[in-house]
Amino acid sequence: MINRLDPSFALIVSLVGVLVVACAPYSAPYPEWPLPPPRTGHVTDVGEVFGSTARQRLESRLGALETAADIDFMILTVPSIGSGMSIGYYTGQVVHYWGAEDRTAAILVVSVKEKGYYFATSPDLKNDLPSDGGKGFAEHTLDTDVGLSDSIEQFTNLVINSFETSRGFSLAGPSAEP
Repeated sequence: MINRLDPSFALIVSLVGVLVVACAPYSAPYPEWPLPPPRTGHVTDVGEVFGSTARQRLESRLGALETAADIDFMILTVPSIGSGMSIGYYTGQVVHYWGAEDRTAAILVVSVKEKGYYFATSPDLKNDLPSDGGKGFAEHTLDTDVGLSDSIEQFTNLVINSFETSRGFSLAGPSAEP
């Protein structure tokens, strides 16, 4: 039996205390920052931007892109990313959370409340887009005045058309024009 006055007992209690503190649940510095939602397909519409027809059109077109060119194009809409976080940083978190770092991929994240968006691609797709990496597409098409759903579809078509031209393939079937 260990005597409570024994120095080894004090050491054990100190070590247990350190372990309890070290193993306590870590709280993020900004708890209002939301975790990315689980991916539900090519289109994860947590922000409720798309009707069922538009969503199905996009899913079909993006599925055809993945089949034809092995490009995983993901779209995420969220109601809000919370305060204090840039949409670019949030997009990086989504890419990591969805395990897309090691794939040929493109992602468009749209935050409805903040009226913000961020488009990113894997490095191997950078040369398949205009020199601005597709940002010009977004500036010209992601216009909430014409309807966010339509704008996202137009943007998606511009990007896919750029991939078709640069990589020399063509998707069969109707485009996702609204």
